[in-house]
Amino acid sequence: MDNEEMFESAERLQAINKLLNDYSKSQALIIHDLRNAIIVISVVALAIITLMATAFFLYSSQFEQEEETKVEQQVELGNDNGNTIVNGIGDINYGAD
Repeated sequence: MDNEEMFESAERLQAINKLLNDYSKSQALIIHDLRNAIIVISVVALAIITLMATAFFLYSSQFEQEEETKVEQQVELGNDNGNTIVNGIGDINYGAD
């Protein structure tokens, strides 16, 4: 190998090195921009979810949610032998048939 071939080889290596260096810098810039975009999207999504949950709770708090269940039951001994219970729903017979 003479000096001219070595010089051309060195130039090629320098050109490849410069191309790879430029590519690396451009990829780092793209990754940085992508990371910032992901952060912005995450913050906006969290804000939307928080807003929706707050709006739901504010809307649902306008209505009275109180439920009252009242069960009235009257228990009486039905006949003289004491084997029938009258409870308002239906008679329950037990004991002798």
